[in-house]
Amino acid sequence: MSLLQGFLPKLIFICRGFRHRHGHGVHSPFVFHLISKVIESPGYTYYCFNEINLLRKKFLQSQKLSKKEKAKAITSKNGELLFRLTNEYKPKDILQIGPSDGLSILYMTAYAKGLTCKSLQPDSKMTKWVYKRLLYNSVETWTGDYETNLPKVLTYMENFDFVYFSAFNEQKDSVQLFTECAKQTNTNSFFVLHGIHADMKAYRAWEKVKKHPAVTVSVELSSLGIVFFNEKLNKQDFIIYY
Repeated sequence: MSLLQGFLPKLIFICRGFRHRHGHGVHSPFVFHLISKVIESPGYTYYCFNEINLLRKKFLQSQKLSKKEKAKAITSKNGELLFRLTNEYKPKDILQIGPSDGLSILYMTAYAKGLTCKSLQPDSKMTKWVYKRLLYNSVETWTGDYETNLPKVLTYMENFDFVYFSAFNEQKDSVQLFTECAKQTNTNSFFVLHGIHADMKAYRAWEKVKKHPAVTVSVELSSLGIVFFNEKLNKQDFIIYY
């Protein structure tokens, strides 16, 4: 991948991304609340942030993990946003697809106990390190090929309230994985996709996701894409500088 291929999606976002900063120009009450109270949270520090961020610091200092593994650790900024999203919309059935450091799942599940959380990932080395030190809910981990494991998981769950694609840009067929998950959504479901600006392939996949007939509202951030499936909302796409 050339430098230009990696930079171009980010350049497109920068040129377009100042459109709805702080909710300016947004007429949808749902999206205005999402931007002003959840995405651009007014500085609230939640009880779990110190715990998870301290563990994240220890994770990055661990001698047992490679530089590559540490480099993929979720940022505290993105992690705290995942918490605010789940805390706001209260998903009960959560699925994570992609390489996981375990920290992202801690952020997503910290808002409540008794959640159903499943994780599809290549291996479980990093998650084991994290879960031994801090875990808010039990997590069922499926290691191996996503395309093989996802149909199995889908048979166990009637629908997903929340799906997090931790490395959307790294999946062989990211749009197909999204499409399969979208078949089992409800009115309150929402998905978050990380890595939508990593390269042009990922950005084109994100453009296809936004056009999916079940998606009503999409929100594009600097590294994350968020989509909602609420039939009561008008189909709209928003770009937020975050």
